[in-house]
Amino acid sequence: MERGWDPEVTRYLKKIMSSISYGLLWLMTFVGLGMYKGLAYESGWTGILFYAGMGIAFFLLIRFLYLTWRGEFKK
Repeated sequence: MERGWDPEVTRYLKKIMSSISYGLLWLMTFVGLGMYKGLAYESGWTGILFYAGMGIAFFLLIRFLYLTWRGEFKK
């Protein structure tokens, strides 16, 4: 009897875990900065830069997830 898991199952579970981890990292970063540090309530350039950074980071997260699930990032 073979020991261990199938390599395909292992890669699939790594994709799932990295997707959840990076999504939660993005979420907790901007919740922490926005709510606890008060950047979500700022007006002027501070608020604009916060929301622009949040949008750019979200775009990069979606791009990373797309490439990961499409199979271009092999981990």
